Amino acid sequence: MRWAGSLLCFSVGLMACGGRAPADAVDAGSNPVVTPDGGTDGGAADCNGLMPPQPGSAIAFDVPAVSGESCAAAGIDGDGNVAADAESPAATKWYVFYPNGVKTGGSFFSPVLFAQPKGFIGLSADKNALMVTFWTLYAEQSLPGVAAAAMGPTFGSGVISLSATSTELTVRKHDAQAAEVVSATVPGAYVPRGAAEDASGAVLVLTGSGTEVSGLWVDLTKGTGGRPFPIGSATAVIARPLLGGGVALRLDSSWAGIIQPGESTLRPAPAWLGDSPDFVPVRAGKAYALLKPGNSVDLVSVQGNACGKVTFPGVSSVAIGVDGSAVGSTGQKGCTKFVWRDILR
Repeated sequence: MRWAGSLLCFSVGLMACGGRAPADAVDAGSNPVVTPDGGTDGGAADCNGLMPPQPGSAIAFDVPAVSGESCAAAGIDGDGNVAADAESPAATKWYVFYPNGVKTGGSFFSPVLFAQPKGFIGLSADKNALMVTFWTLYAEQSLPGVAAAAMGPTFGSGVISLSATSTELTVRKHDAQAAEVVSATVPGAYVPRGAAEDASGAVLVLTGSGTEVSGLWVDLTKGTGGRPFPIGSATAVIARPLLGGGVALRLDSSWAGIIQPGESTLRPAPAWLGDSPDFVPVRAGKAYALLKPGNSVDLVSVQGNACGKVTFPGVSSVAIGVDGSAVGSTGQKGCTKFVWRDILR
C-alpha cells in the first residue's frame, strides 16, 4: 500500500543548471546507509530487512526552466516516470521524464501533484474553475472532471477532492485515473482546506476561513458527515494517513497530533515525526521515509523505531516516488535532478 502525494524538494544552488545532459549516469559515491547504535537495521526486530543496500549510480537530467523558474517539487509514478516542476509567480508547470531521464515531451500546469501507479492527478484550469484531472506520462489529459477547491491523499491510489457552495460541501473519492468512485454531500457553509482518507475508508475533511482550522469526518459509504470540531490555527495544513490507522496533522511548521476516525480530539504526535516536514510509506508499507531539507532520508518502522538513514551525496533535498525511487535536487534553483531507481521499493 502507498498513498500518492506531491512531495516538496527544498533546493540550494550547488552547480549550474544545464551542466549535465539528460540520462547521464552519475557517480553517487558510497552513499552511506547509517544505522543508529551500531546495530543492523536499527537493532529493532521490526527494522529487519528495511534498510536498503547502498545506493549506486543515479540518473541525471535537467528541468527546462528557461525563464528563471525554481524547481522545488517532483513526483514519481509507479512505473518510474518523473514529473518535475518549474515554478514561476504565475503558475507551476510540470515536465514529464521517462525512467531513464529522457523528457517525454509532455508538460502540464497544476498547483498540486499526486503521483499514481501510472500517471499523475492534479488540478487543471478550466475557465474560472480548477478541475480534477489525470495526465499520462506524455501529459495527455483526460477530460476534466469535477471542480475542486482542495485535494488530499487516499490511503491507496487515487485522491480525495473537495468542493463547496454557500450551502453544502461535497467530498469525492477518485480512482487512479481521476474517475469519481463515490461521493457525499454535507449541508453547511464550509471553506475546503484539505483532506486525507484513513485506512478504514473514513475521510477527514479540513475546513476553515482565515487561520482557523476545523475538521469533520465523512463516511463516503453511507454518504454522511459528522459534526465539525476545532483543530487549531494555521496558515498551512497537511493531513497524512498512517499505516496503522489514524491521520497525522501538520499545522504550519509542526505536527499537531494524530486523530482517529470518529474522534474530535487530537492525540499527541508520534515522537518519530520530529521536525520532518513530510513523510511517505516505503518498503511495501513496512516503513516510513521522513522527508526533510538536506540530502538524507530517515527510515522509521511502522511501530515507530528508528531504523537508519540513507544519504544521497550531491543533492540538497530528496523526494520519494510511488515506485520507491528517490529524486534529489541540485543545480541552479534545484533544476538538475538525480534519480536513484527503486532504492526504497
